[in-house]
Amino acid sequence: MGLIGCVVVLLGTGGYALYQSYLNKEQEQEQITAKYTSKPITIILTDSIISSNLPINEILLKTDNIVLVIPPNLSVDDLNEEIDESISFKIIECSTNDGVWSVVKHLNSEVIFVVNDDLNYEIPKNLQRYVGEIIELEQNFSYINQKILSYIIN
Repeated sequence: MGLIGCVVVLLGTGGYALYQSYLNKEQEQEQITAKYTSKPITIILTDSIISSNLPINEILLKTDNIVLVIPPNLSVDDLNEEIDESISFKIIECSTNDGVWSVVKHLNSEVIFVVNDDLNYEIPKNLQRYVGEIIELEQNFSYINQKILSYIIN
């Protein structure tokens, strides 16, 4: 009986340690996710944003309410990284410039990021009625990263 009792205790201890390890990993994942914003944010993809090497895939994976809108002169293939298929619904490719602004209006985000100097067209005057804040970024790679990440990572 002594040997069976030791085996039972060892199995119980091992099972408890495994369960605690599982809980710790789950808590770590929650902490990582909690570092990212829950605000609805739209990023209009431009050449400057692509060149800034912003970690688009990571941002889209670790947030719930961030959407990437791609204007007609660019595509998902222009990104410098492979996009996880599970988040492809957060990327909206538009075939017209009017389509870009229609999507942005319907997303009704709190914050819109755009590099206006990269666009071949003007931001519509009435866009403020549909969105919270429009942040026009400079064509400076470090500025783009700093500005966008400061809103996304708490």
